[in-house]
Amino acid sequence: MKLQNNSGQYKLTVPKDIALLKNWQQSSEIVVLIDSNLDVIIKEIHGNKKKGRKKIQNNNGQFRITVPKNIVLQKKWRHGTQIIPLIKENGDLILKEIFEKEKNETTK
Repeated sequence: MKLQNNSGQYKLTVPKDIALLKNWQQSSEIVVLIDSNLDVIIKEIHGNKKKGRKKIQNNNGQFRITVPKNIVLQKKWRHGTQIIPLIKENGDLILKEIFEKEKNETTK
């Protein structure tokens, strides 16, 4: 996945198989946060919590999320940063940056 900067909004297109595995729908609501390990976590929200809540955008089967600008700046990500999604044991989605060495290893 590549981070896209569209007029100051940072977006990621989540692979369809992951979105389907997570059972995300157009109406699914998530929060994007940084945990104590400085990992970027995407959690699905259920209930009445309002702070930081974002809706999954599903355009023709492409599932897009908006990453808050403060998180992008804290991680020093920029337009075109390569991101890999990983699913934790508890079902949360972690976003990790792929560095140059890792990019070369994943393409072999």
